[in-house]
Order: sequence, then C-alpha cells, then structure tokens
Amino acid sequence: MTNSLSHVLQNYLARSWKQNQAGLLFPNRAGERPRSRKSVLKNSLKPILRKLGIPENGCGLHAFRHGLATELAESCVPITVLQQQMRHADVKTTLRVYAHAIPESQRDAMERASIGTRRFRYGET
Repeated sequence: MTNSLSHVLQNYLARSWKQNQAGLLFPNRAGERPRSRKSVLKNSLKPILRKLGIPENGCGLHAFRHGLATELAESCVPITVLQQQMRHADVKTTLRVYAHAIPESQRDAMERASIGTRRFRYGET
C-alpha cells in the first residue's frame, strides 16, 4: 500500500467510517456485509467517471488492476515485482495479460540504448 493511500484510508477512518456489526471497512448500507460489486460500480465509480467526463462503457473495477500493472511496467519495476503485486502464480500470466502496456516503453528503451551505443562507438561522453 502506498503512503498516499494509507493517508486517505486514515482520513476515511477518522472522519467518515461508521462502526458496524461486521467491522467492515466498506460495508453495505445495513452494515451487515461488504458492499456489492454492482453497488460500488453504480453508486461510486460510475458517478465519478461521469463527473470527470470519462466514458463509463466497459469500465469496471478490473481496470484498476490494469492501471496499476501499466504504471508499474512503465516505471520499470522488475517483472518479478509486478508478478507478485498482481498475485500471479506464473510470470507468463503477467506478461500475457499486461504485455500491452510494454511496447511504448520498449521503443523508448531501445532509443535510449541506441544513443548509448552510438556514444560508445564514436567515443562521445
């Protein structure tokens, strides 16, 4: 968990969280069980997307996994760390599902590498 997420959750607990029977962080209105996926989408995510002008169609909670994986891949996090964060048993799953996030980075890396190779070859510093 990032420090910024920890801060947001601490503020939520201090200001908005209400004690409930089950001791849940995000309970349903009755406080008896966790909020349903449908409720989170309908009452939380979709209104935020509309407010931000982001199309709602096809956007769900799984998009956050792809977003996290993309950010980690773009930040050059080692693939083993990405695999562990995504909780995939096999790194092949991570690469197969999230490889779409990597091509632009690969192109940029190859450009940087070619500049370094040219400098080395021609004695530049």
